[in-house]
Amino acid sequence: MQTKILPSRQALVDRIELQFAYGNNFICLISEVGLGKSYLAETFISEKFPEHNKAYIQASRSAQDRHLLGQILEQSFSTPLIDYDLNIQDNFAILSKGILEPLLIVIDDAHFVSDEFANELYQLTELYQGKIRILLTATRQLPVLDAINIHLEPLNQSESLSLMRMYFKDLPYEDEPIFGAFLAACHGNPQLLLAWKNENKQQELKIETRQKQVKIYSWLVFFTVVLVAIASALLYFFKQQTFSQKEDVSEAPTTVIQSQDVALDVNKLDLIESKQNTSAQPEQ
Repeated sequence: MQTKILPSRQALVDRIELQFAYGNNFICLISEVGLGKSYLAETFISEKFPEHNKAYIQASRSAQDRHLLGQILEQSFSTPLIDYDLNIQDNFAILSKGILEPLLIVIDDAHFVSDEFANELYQLTELYQGKIRILLTATRQLPVLDAINIHLEPLNQSESLSLMRMYFKDLPYEDEPIFGAFLAACHGNPQLLLAWKNENKQQELKIETRQKQVKIYSWLVFFTVVLVAIASALLYFFKQQTFSQKEDVSEAPTTVIQSQDVALDVNKLDLIESKQNTSAQPEQ
């Protein structure tokens, strides 16, 4: 259970206590979702009327009146024998046997309670005047004519900042654009205001992710450049090798031809010499 509460919210808890002291035994705290009515109810049952027996019930969409009846009686009495065919007033009359210790009942999310059961609860407080006090929280006004309805308002900007300072250190300045937009978007809803930590974590996570992506891209670019340089060097080397081999192949036939030309020249010289020798001999 949370322990931090704004002075204005604490004043509201004290006001509910005074309403009970004035004899208003059926009070409904009404607000939209997220304004902190459940937290106020928890604070109230923890701090106020320590001499009372206490029952805290969490209503839900799936919980029927029969289930709520059983929870209330089980928390109000020790090992009660419950008759579900009877209403809550008759069960209390049987189980208390005329002697009932002061009891404080808190039902959270009472907008899930049926209209009939809500009126039975009110009649229970009338039957045991001053002995049973019931505090409900709801998102709508219940159809109980004589109930005391207290409407919980959103926090103003000053209260919103005060609440956040209770839970977060090193908050940005109020005029910082992102923080200012966050405050405006929350509309004084404590549930949204206290989500700033998660919002901040998400922003930090996004920054870290971007930094990692930049590093990965940088390494990819680096390796790509290295691979391109290596490929270019290998390509240049192979081109040079191929060019050298072509030069060697083109020079070899020229040498053979030149050798053949020299051989022909020698043969011609021998032929000329032989002719000259033949002509030089005397006739017989």
